[in-house]
Amino acid sequence: MANEKKKMGYKKRRRLLITSASFVVLVAVVALVFTALGGESISLFKKPSELTEADINSGRRIKMGGLVKPDSLMRLEDGLTIEFIITDCVAEHKARYFGAKPPALFEEGQGAIVEGKFNADRVLIAESILAKHDENYTPRGMEVESNDGVCEHPSDTPQYEEMSSP
Repeated sequence: MANEKKKMGYKKRRRLLITSASFVVLVAVVALVFTALGGESISLFKKPSELTEADINSGRRIKMGGLVKPDSLMRLEDGLTIEFIITDCVAEHKARYFGAKPPALFEEGQGAIVEGKFNADRVLIAESILAKHDENYTPRGMEVESNDGVCEHPSDTPQYEEMSSP
């Protein structure tokens, strides 16, 4: 009987040791994954109004997302550089992209995410542009609604009168 108790104690200790070792290995793997990914690659983009002076002056890569402000998109004389303003209707920042061609969906009034670093003139020098689009599909040749009112404040839209029951 004493021999059976020793076997039971051995099995419990062995099970506890295997469980503990598995937990330590799991924690180590998770820590390595987060270290390899780094904090920057996990983070999402910031809106222009969320950027602080520290972000702008840090020299680090920034992901900024918002709308391309209407009438701000212009191609410079070299033919490869475009300048535009990204806005979230609260704040806006100028951006510059040098490349052969931005994404096909990149246009004024549409959403975009630009990634790059701010220069001394507080212009985001974009290394990449991701164009965002809505879920509404419009076939070629059909008229698309104008994006002129991109930053209309909700108070600028018509209000409906409340109807009371008789």
